[in-house]
Amino acid sequence: MFRWLHIPDGDRRWRYSAIFALLTYEPIIHDNLMKRLYTSLLTGAALLAAGAVSAQSAGRDKAAQVDRSALVNPSARPALNAGQEFRGTAPPNDLCGSVSVDALAAGGTLTYNGTTTGATNTGDAVAGSNLDLGGDTAFVFHAFTTTGCTDIAVAYCGTATQPAVYQAVLSVDCPLDANLINFSAGNFSDCADGNATIFWTAVPAGTYYLPIRSEPATAGPYTVTVSATACAVAPGNDDCAGAYSLPVGTWCNMATYGSDGATESAPADSCNGYLGDAGDDVWFSFVATSSNMAIGVQGSDDGDGNVNTGYDAVVQLFSGACPGTLISCADATFNSEAEEILATGLTIGSTYLIRTYDYYAAEPSLASFGICVVDGTGINIGVDENTTGAEWTIYPNPGTGVFNLQYNGANTSISIEVIDITGRVVYTEQTSMATGTSHAIDLSGVAAGNYNVRLTANGVRTEQRLAVK
Repeated sequence: MFRWLHIPDGDRRWRYSAIFALLTYEPIIHDNLMKRLYTSLLTGAALLAAGAVSAQSAGRDKAAQVDRSALVNPSARPALNAGQEFRGTAPPNDLCGSVSVDALAAGGTLTYNGTTTGATNTGDAVAGSNLDLGGDTAFVFHAFTTTGCTDIAVAYCGTATQPAVYQAVLSVDCPLDANLINFSAGNFSDCADGNATIFWTAVPAGTYYLPIRSEPATAGPYTVTVSATACAVAPGNDDCAGAYSLPVGTWCNMATYGSDGATESAPADSCNGYLGDAGDDVWFSFVATSSNMAIGVQGSDDGDGNVNTGYDAVVQLFSGACPGTLISCADATFNSEAEEILATGLTIGSTYLIRTYDYYAAEPSLASFGICVVDGTGINIGVDENTTGAEWTIYPNPGTGVFNLQYNGANTSISIEVIDITGRVVYTEQTSMATGTSHAIDLSGVAAGNYNVRLTANGVRTEQRLAVK
C-alpha cells in the first residue's frame, strides 16, 4: 500500500524521495548500460506541496482528482465503439503504430505538440501487460530512434494542464508490452510552469515509443521536448582489470574519483546484512605495507549542505587476482558519510583490490567520492556520529508486517520515511513522540527486500537499514 507523500524544495532531481508508484514492475534489464533504470510509474498526484521530509526532491502540488459524479449519464450518450470511452474523436497518434519514427541524434532535440483529448485505450498495450491499465486511462504516442548510447530527457514545459500522472517509461514494443525502460530521475523545477522533466540514463541505441498519458481530469493540449546527450564514457577503472593503483599513507589523505558512466562489473554482495546496487561500481588496488591497514571511502555531498544526502558509498576489499575473493566490506553509514574497513591479517607485499559503488540504484546527482588507504588501523577515517540511530531503533529486524519504532530522544514531532533500493519512498508519516515511547509502522503492503528507515527530528536526520521478509 502506497501513501500520499510530501516533497519539499531542494535538489533539482528526484532521487531518495521520488514518489512514483501507482504500480511497480519487475526490472527490465537490457544490458550493463541499463543498470540504473528501475521500475515505477511517476505520479505527480503523489507530490504534495506540504511538508519537508527530504532535501533531495523538488515538487509542486500535482493533485488532481476525477469527479466521477460529474460524468454525463451513460444512458444519455450515443453508442460508441469499444475502447472509445466517451472521449470523442481520437487524436491521430492514438495508436503507437500510426506514428512516424523520428531520428534523434546525440545533442539533438525533438518537440512534439498534440492533445490527449479523445484518446482511447484500445490497442495501447498487450492485454495483461504492465500498461494494460483500462478504465479511464489511455495513451497517445510519439516515437524516436537513436544510433548510440544516450541520456534522454523529456520536458513537459508548456503543457496546458499539469498531468495527474506522467507515464515515465519508454517502450521498445508497439503496442506496449513488458519491454519497458523506466525513468532514472526527474524534477519539477526545469519547467517554469511547474510541469515535469523526466530523465533516462544510458539508454542503448534503438527505437523507442513515448506514451503520453491521458486522464479525464487533465486531458488536453500538451507539448513535450525530447532531447538526447551522449552517454558518459565509462572510467578506466570500470572493471577490476583496470583498477587504479592507490598510494598508501600514514594518514587519510583522500583523493577524489568519479563513477559517472560506470557500469556494473558484478552484482552487489550483501554487506552488513543489506544488499545495495552495484550498477556504478569502480575498482582500485593497493600493495599492503602492513598486516593491518585501513581503507576509507566518503561520498561527495550533493551540494544541499546536508551531510545526510549524497553519494552513499559501499566499499569492499578483495584478495587475489581479479576479480578476487571478498574478505571484508563496509556499509555502516548513510549518504555522504564516511565508510571504513579496518583490515587485519594482510600479507605484506601482496596486492589487494577495492570495489566501491553508490548504495542506491539511481545515479547520485554528484557521482564522486574520496578514497584513501592507510598503513595501520590506529586512525579513524572519519565515520560521522549519530548515523546509527542511537536515539531510536526499529524492530523486529528482519521482520514482516508491523514494525515497532522505539524512541529515546527528546519529546518532539518526527518524520518517518521508508526508502527502497531505488530511492523511492514507499512509506511516510509524521507523528509526535515522547521519550521512551514506541510507535507502530505498518509495512504489510511493502515488498520483501532491504530498505532505509529515515527519521527526522528537530532538523536532524538519522537512518537505519531494515530488512523486510
